Parts: sequence; structure tokens; C-alpha cells
Amino acid sequence: MDLHVHSSVSDGSFCPEDLILYAQIHGITTLAIADHETIIHYNEYSQFADHFNITLIPAIEINVSDCKNLHILGYYIENRAQLEETILKIRKKNQEICYNVLESLKKEFGISLNPLETVSYSPDRILDKKAITKAILNQGYATNVKDVYDKYIGPGAKSYIPIEKMTAQKVIQLIHDNKGVAVWAHPYTISRADGSSIIGAEFDQMAKKLIDYGIDGVEVFTSKHSKEQTSYLASLAKRNNLVVTGGSDFHSEDVHQIGCPELTQKHIEKLQLKARRYNRLFNFQLQNRSRG
Repeated sequence: MDLHVHSSVSDGSFCPEDLILYAQIHGITTLAIADHETIIHYNEYSQFADHFNITLIPAIEINVSDCKNLHILGYYIENRAQLEETILKIRKKNQEICYNVLESLKKEFGISLNPLETVSYSPDRILDKKAITKAILNQGYATNVKDVYDKYIGPGAKSYIPIEKMTAQKVIQLIHDNKGVAVWAHPYTISRADGSSIIGAEFDQMAKKLIDYGIDGVEVFTSKHSKEQTSYLASLAKRNNLVVTGGSDFHSEDVHQIGCPELTQKHIEKLQLKARRYNRLFNFQLQNRSRG
């Protein structure tokens, strides 16, 4: 099982079909492709996954503005087209910023990226930082996504220009409004603007904020957490009646190992039960399966 992987639709190295095949080879039977800021192609990928006896859970990962590396996962979203439309409006606003990033890359580093060629890396032909990243990698100026952000377009780099993001409160409400479950992704990766980790009382304050905003769950199991952090998050989830999820945050085989051995079917079932609170269609599907 793995409830957090990425395909080349966002910043992963495998196209969705190859990612599903890769998961099948590694014994994954339940998978969530949680690409950044997009979920629209789920139906197409789900049908493909069915052929390989993989249950594909609809998922998305959204970056928010409250602090660095604060991401919210959305699962079992019913109104996927409506959610995508809302996010698309923000991405279109950010296009102008991304054109400015291209100009900065040329000025600061001598990296000349053709705008028309760069936008071709985006499936919907909207220029964004994911497309810029792929163009930089394709031209050999970096070896991986982290390298691109550290050297060129991430916070602290010379060509960093912040884009518009929604707040965590707005994203959680957006996921709920579109009949999905909101989960805090890899919590202990959050940091301040200077990159220093948010821990201790400051971390607890962020957790309380998200709980007050209505977060449904927390990604407890991930290789990004230490044993102590995993234990603390499990306790946090239990105290606040939050669902527990987990995932590898797989992007490429040279960086991550796919699969989350700590996840069990009980975790999936509890996530499904939470989804039934919001998602009438999912509730209907579960009833039909039980009758069958």
C-alpha cells in the first residue's frame, strides 16, 4: 500500500501508467497518485490500474502558504472537476510570475529556456514551476527536482519568485466543499522561511491550527519522520480522532522506495469511513459493493 506517490503529471519521474506498472511489480495493491495541484485525470488512470488489480484512490497534494513545506493531501474527492477548476484559476494567475522566473534564470544563471518549449512540459499548457523544473532538468542544469529548487528557483535561490498559494484553512475547506478528506502531509517537514525546522511548541501550535480548521487526518507513516516523530504523530491522531495515513512520497526510484509497510487495511477502512461523511457517491459505491 502507498497513499502518497507522484507521477510526471507533477514532479515525479514516471508517467502515471508506468508508475502503476512499477507499483504492481513491487506488490502494491492500493495506491494513491497525489500529484501536486491536479486530480483531473483520475478516472483515466483508475481504469488502467484496474487491469493490474490495483485499487487507485483519488488523491491530490496542495501546497499552502502558511509556512514552508506545509502540504495538504485530499482523498476520495467527489467533485474533482470543480476542485480542479478552482486550482486552475490560481495557476493561471501565477503564469506571469513564472515568465518572470524564466527571465531571471537567463539574467542570473545564463539559462535560456524557450517559453513555448517550456510550457510544453505542462499537460494543460499552463506555465508553472513544475514545467520550468522539467525544462531545467532536460537541459542538464540539475540532476533532480531538489537540485533545481536549491540552485535556481526555490526559496533563497537567485531566481526565486514566490507564487500565489491558498492558506491551509482555505484548502481544507476547499477539499471538504468538494466532498473529500483533508490530511496533513509529512508534518515534520514544515519549516520557517529560512529553512529551519518547526518543532516543539511551534509545531504543536501549527497542529492545533490545522485541527481547528477541520483537518481530518495526519500522514503518520513516512520515511521523512524519525521513530520518535512517528510515535508523537500517532498519539496526536489518537487524541484528536484523526485518521492515520502513510506514504512514501515516491518521485523516482533513485530517491525513494515505493510502498508503506506500516499501512494496513484498517487504516484504509478508517479513511473510507471518514470519506463517507463528505462523499455521497463514495457512500453509494460502498453500499453497492456490500450488496454484491
